[in-house]
Amino acid sequence: MRKKYIFRISLIFLLCMLSACSKGVGGKSKPEYEEINSAFIENVQAPLEELILTLDEIEIEFINESISEGEAIDKHSKEVNSFIKEKSEFIKNYPKLKTKEGENYFDMIVSGYDISFEALTIVDEYFDKNITNTLDDKHIEEIETTFEPMENELNEILEQLEDVHEQVFVDYDIDLERIYFLE
Repeated sequence: MRKKYIFRISLIFLLCMLSACSKGVGGKSKPEYEEINSAFIENVQAPLEELILTLDEIEIEFINESISEGEAIDKHSKEVNSFIKEKSEFIKNYPKLKTKEGENYFDMIVSGYDISFEALTIVDEYFDKNITNTLDDKHIEEIETTFEPMENELNEILEQLEDVHEQVFVDYDIDLERIYFLE
């Protein structure tokens, strides 16, 4: 009787261990997809959305003549530059990742935000030239020529991220929130 009891307990323990290992617990560690995704949405994506609204407000203030040309340019540049500096520091100081999958996911997201930061710098220059009426057809053409490959690259990164998100859902039953870049 005692042997049966020990055998049943051992069998239950073994089944629990096998079940846990198949889910990644106790076996291969689960990549840090959720942590990375949440960190970027909270610390970069949401503030980027706020920045866009702030930049729109600055433009509206200038159009409504609430602020001068110089104030508009200064406020716009200050917002863009401080955002890029702060978010670049966040990326630089992000904790070391434990898995190769996590590192690849992180690098993909960083690539998208690097392009977005570069685009923000160009938008700031465009705003400056537009406000000071020094924006001509040549500048507009340069901007369009610069933005087209950036947009294509961002779309590629977004497609890759979407593929990763689908695979993470299949492999780990984790539904990651969509990452957005500067649109």
